[in-house]
Amino acid sequence: MVGLLVLLVVAGTGFALWAAQRVRRRDGTVAGVPEPSTAATPAAAVVAALDRAVAAGLLTRATADAVLAQESLAQAAAAPAAHRSHRPVLASAVEGLGYVGGVLVLVGVMLIVAQFWEDLATAARLVLIGGAGAGLLTVGLLLQAEEVPVVWRLRGFLLLLSAGAVAGTAAILMVDVVAAPGPVVALVIGSATGAYGAALWRRHDRPAQHLTTFIGLAVAVGAAGSWLGGSAATGALIAVLGLTWAALGRANRLAPRTVAIVLGTAAALVGPGIIAVAWPQAGPAIGLLLAAMFAATGPTLDEPVLTGCAVAGLLVYLPWAVGAVFGDAVGPPVVMVLSGAVLLIATVALVTRSKRNHPGVPAGSAPS
Repeated sequence: MVGLLVLLVVAGTGFALWAAQRVRRRDGTVAGVPEPSTAATPAAAVVAALDRAVAAGLLTRATADAVLAQESLAQAAAAPAAHRSHRPVLASAVEGLGYVGGVLVLVGVMLIVAQFWEDLATAARLVLIGGAGAGLLTVGLLLQAEEVPVVWRLRGFLLLLSAGAVAGTAAILMVDVVAAPGPVVALVIGSATGAYGAALWRRHDRPAQHLTTFIGLAVAVGAAGSWLGGSAATGALIAVLGLTWAALGRANRLAPRTVAIVLGTAAALVGPGIIAVAWPQAGPAIGLLLAAMFAATGPTLDEPVLTGCAVAGLLVYLPWAVGAVFGDAVGPPVVMVLSGAVLLIATVALVTRSKRNHPGVPAGSAPS
């Protein structure tokens, strides 16, 4: 439960920061798509050239005005349809319909299978779940205009839902057909889901498929660890996977890099929580050590997302570690409060001193 809490807090914080960065671009773009120009007027260079031609007697003013009028009409006609005033409303409606439609299809099929589970043959279960996944995949692949933000988001969402159908199909095959043991079932489900997500992702800027691939790998790695050595091995392997994934994201080997850093950091922090099942004191201590390491390297590497994830990990593992080591003793929490207060006072003093010594220079910036 604590590991799930860490994952939710860290992943939620990181995804929120990543979404904010993606929406607010310094160059005025949203999701990589330039903001449209609202004015359908000829370029200033064209107007200046016509004015010079009129002044030189090469053109009459009437002819120049006619050319400008024609150019304005041509630019208005060539403006992309998605940039016209009525399109945003239509685009939002289409996106909403796609989300609701995809959810209705998948949830409806799941309810049918659950309600008539005993009456359905294995083949019928596979056809229902697999058919829903195939339908969602087909619709997602038909949405080709990924340069449009609405289409980009809707495509990723539908493909994400189809990955759920793949996991369900793999589960039915392994449980009903093969009758495999639990760790093997989890290993196959994770491997199938991860491979499916990777095939759709292919290192492009597709966070939903990035998420699918990573979760599949994490499930497969966790199942392998459970098979080999119980919860301690499971937690250790997931932590190693997380550290590796975060490092690859930091090196720009996985896209989007911020998603890779968030998912990797979350998994690295979840691992010690799983280790704590076998080692109640060592697990929280390892988690606290990793969180402290992330908190120290985040500002050094100028990675705010890593710092935010580290803070979320500290909020979980610091009280857990203190409780595991000292129990109900009041001394350690009091020391923590006093130490934190001293650090905050020192921070304020350093910022104030920096502003006083270098007025006009932001704190943390070196004066020129």
